[in-house]
Amino acid sequence: MRTLPYPGTWRVAFTHPADGKKFDISASVPGNVAVDMMRENIIPDLYMGANALGAQEWERTDFTYTSEFIAPELAAGERLEMVFEGIDTVADITINGTAITSVENMFIPHAFDLTGNIHPGANSLT
Repeated sequence: MRTLPYPGTWRVAFTHPADGKKFDISASVPGNVAVDMMRENIIPDLYMGANALGAQEWERTDFTYTSEFIAPELAAGERLEMVFEGIDTVADITINGTAITSVENMFIPHAFDLTGNIHPGANSLT
């Protein structure tokens, strides 16, 4: 079984919970969406004063991370696996628009066989 290297470039998309404004920004992965949002001046510095209290409106927001990865051509019988050492508490994983799995525990690694869901070259991970 082959294991893919970690995708390097990520984006995160989300909608403001109060005004409906849509965002699509670069993301640091591994990382923290709040740090990405502070970098883009979407939310104030959460480490200053009571700013963390004002950010509570974001707690039920869905954040969609996307990246592309290059899959190799597989030999007959060869399989390809993607391993996540940590994924946020609740997440749905899709490859090229096809649902692969859902996870609900960020404290354990997750591994997924991608063999039937990828093609050689560029693939999309959401």
